[in-house]
Amino acid sequence: MDRLYDASAFLHIVSYGSEQLRHFHGQATLDFARYEIGNAIWRNLRNDRRYKLSLSRSCMGLLSEMNLLNVRGMEEDIADTLISTGLTFYDSAYVTVAKKYGLELITDDDDMLKAAPSCGVAAVESGTDWRH
Repeated sequence: MDRLYDASAFLHIVSYGSEQLRHFHGQATLDFARYEIGNAIWRNLRNDRRYKLSLSRSCMGLLSEMNLLNVRGMEEDIADTLISTGLTFYDSAYVTVAKKYGLELITDDDDMLKAAPSCGVAAVESGTDWRH
């Protein structure tokens, strides 16, 4: 495990197709990413229930191959990151966890990309050639 994916990067990579999906195996995301991903699928995609169900199942299957990290006990550190960066609590959680575990943060969120280095976290966009 050397990368932490946020929900935006996860969904972007899923849209790339099957060749890119192998990069998730054994990597990490936060346990609440499943809710962020599910919400994005059900609120933002075309109004086709079967498609949404199929995509939701596929994403949950991919998440089962990842390390789902829990933020329990890190709330104060997350709040410190929030205060120092101005990020949301969710985004601060990704940055804080990436720092704690020494993981590269994969995100398509401009605010996280800008703030992560000031917290000592390497961060790249999902479209960047981050595959080692």
